[in-house]
Amino acid sequence: MRGDPNLSIEDVRDALALSEDEWFNRSGLTEDVDRVEFRYTNQGFYQAEVNPVTDIHESTRTVDVVFEIAKGPLYFVRQIDVLGNTRTVDRVLRREINIVEGELYSARSLAISKRRLENLGYFDEVNFEPRPTDQSDQVDLDVKVAEKPTGSLSFGAGFSSQDSFILSGSIAQNNLLGRGYGLSLSADWGGRRKRLFGTFTDPRVLDSEFGLSLSVFNTEVDFDDFEEKNLGTDVTLSRALDASTNTRGFLRYGFSSREIEVDSSFTGASPVLRQFEQDATGTSRLSLIVSQDTRNEPVLPNQGHTIQVTGSYAGLGGFTKYARLEMRGARYMKVPSWLPLPRRDRSTLSFSAGAGFTKAFNSVSDFDLSGPARCPNNELCPLDQIDRDIKLPLTDRYFMGGIGALQLRGFKARNVGPRRAEVAETNPGGFIPGVPQGLYTPLGRDTFGNCVADDGKCNSLGDKDIDDFDDLDDTSVIGGSKFLSFSTEYRFPVSEEIGLVGILFFDGGNAFIEDDTMFDPDEWRLATGVGALWFSPFGPLEVFWGIPLDPLDDEQSSVFEFNVGGSRL
Repeated sequence: MRGDPNLSIEDVRDALALSEDEWFNRSGLTEDVDRVEFRYTNQGFYQAEVNPVTDIHESTRTVDVVFEIAKGPLYFVRQIDVLGNTRTVDRVLRREINIVEGELYSARSLAISKRRLENLGYFDEVNFEPRPTDQSDQVDLDVKVAEKPTGSLSFGAGFSSQDSFILSGSIAQNNLLGRGYGLSLSADWGGRRKRLFGTFTDPRVLDSEFGLSLSVFNTEVDFDDFEEKNLGTDVTLSRALDASTNTRGFLRYGFSSREIEVDSSFTGASPVLRQFEQDATGTSRLSLIVSQDTRNEPVLPNQGHTIQVTGSYAGLGGFTKYARLEMRGARYMKVPSWLPLPRRDRSTLSFSAGAGFTKAFNSVSDFDLSGPARCPNNELCPLDQIDRDIKLPLTDRYFMGGIGALQLRGFKARNVGPRRAEVAETNPGGFIPGVPQGLYTPLGRDTFGNCVADDGKCNSLGDKDIDDFDDLDDTSVIGGSKFLSFSTEYRFPVSEEIGLVGILFFDGGNAFIEDDTMFDPDEWRLATGVGALWFSPFGPLEVFWGIPLDPLDDEQSSVFEFNVGGSRL
């Protein structure tokens, strides 16, 4: 380093791309010039310049590098002018600018401000242009933006292997009245799913650092064994926790009323039947969330990470009572040069993991159940005496499998997790003399709990592990109170012209009941496969073909899943 007696090479050595006794790299030299120059422009030396001087020694095939520094005088920002905002009011932009009039010029603050304005989604272009003034130590700053449409009205159709045919529509305005408010209404109507959502957002309440959002929703989803109806609302208060807004904190309160509906011929595991007998259950939940997102772009990133930690408590009224902790994270990177993979320079390698743990404060006695007070025998019991260790209500349990928030590709949706024997009431109408109502026994057994199945295979009420069940076809996945998931994914461009991306993946994980450990590798379900993502004119199309590495007897040897017109990427 030459030209600044206050700076030595040791002050910046760790930040430089070039290193002693390593190969000289011209692009690394250019990056180092930018790094050293940024160090000065970030400290107010607006006109700082760094010139690299190289001295090549042919005999030893080495290069000496000297950075000549001309830092110039300190500059202050005299005035900030916002230009080009024909619709958005000035204060919406100014509150995102991380430098104020009278402060030292800072290149880092300008870079943060540019990113914050771009992240609003209101502008096609954002540029910061310093302008000299008649004062030798001051500059003016022009913030030039080009507005873009922020409203949308859309209708569409989609199809997926999980939800069949779907019609959808939405109307949204992300910059309502030019004041930064967001308002959206959306609806999905499909063969197995009906959803209605409405959301209002104020990202800066009274121009403070806090954001506020209010959501209402009404959903109906048909699962294999039952239909779930969910009506509720969420109120969320948020705040950026760093200057770049990469890290945010959220405080969320939500209340929902859930109801399970089945037909008269329904049979299922005892936790499912308990939920059905309870009718509608309310969940009043308070959550604290901290998230960080440093990805260089949201859809196909090749650097950065995402982290989210959520702590929740349910029990401020309502039926459901629990404490929950969830953690999710993902790391994105370019493919290392030593990996012999196709299209390596344009590809992405990602590693992700998630875990959730729930401590349930409900008990089986909380459910409104009727029936005898005790079990006549081990295979004939009332619902409140079956699976008493399953305390967390069905609607708040974790179901793994398929594509989605708890994805485990290679398995059918919601089909991975702990199981219990399906049971049926022995005398539902009270028509059998001498047999009390409210008693349940596993399928294939008579009114006294004796196995009468043609093949002689009947499950028992005490079966818990997969190896315990004689007939997996007569079991139901009941979800877990905790889960563990992990995934490795390689994405590579197949055709950038049409927006086609190839995917190789390896997924693993499982859901676990209240007393089981998550960290036994023998209990993890694993799958691998291939997929593709196409950004088509009618919405994103994703296709996955997954192969479970150790499928159970009632599981498919491979699962093909696709989603057209969906929002998940």
